[in-house]
Amino acid sequence: MFGIPLAAILVLAYWRFVLTLPRQTKRLVIAAGALFVAGALGAEMVAGLWESRNGADTHRYELIAAAEEFLEMTGVLVFIYALVAYIESKLGGLTIVVGARTDGEQSLASIEEASKP
Repeated sequence: MFGIPLAAILVLAYWRFVLTLPRQTKRLVIAAGALFVAGALGAEMVAGLWESRNGADTHRYELIAAAEEFLEMTGVLVFIYALVAYIESKLGGLTIVVGARTDGEQSLASIEEASKP
């Protein structure tokens, strides 16, 4: 009910910012948004239509719901890739370490800027 207006408001609010990004980052961010919205709104509408006509206890409904989640998660992954690629281009590299630190202290995650070659 509020999905399309909310998506439109977010696009309008961030469009100028997205246009200032480098070409490759801009393309990835737009692709990520399109994938996410296709899943969140497009597949959701298809799932709702199917459910209203055939019920939710069918294999086809489950496939539509899985496609919806797949599109949304793929959009999130593309967005994360765009962010990491942008950070890497600006910092010259990025290393993410998960696990034990070399000084013996334990940490869940630490992020270190990679040394420039």
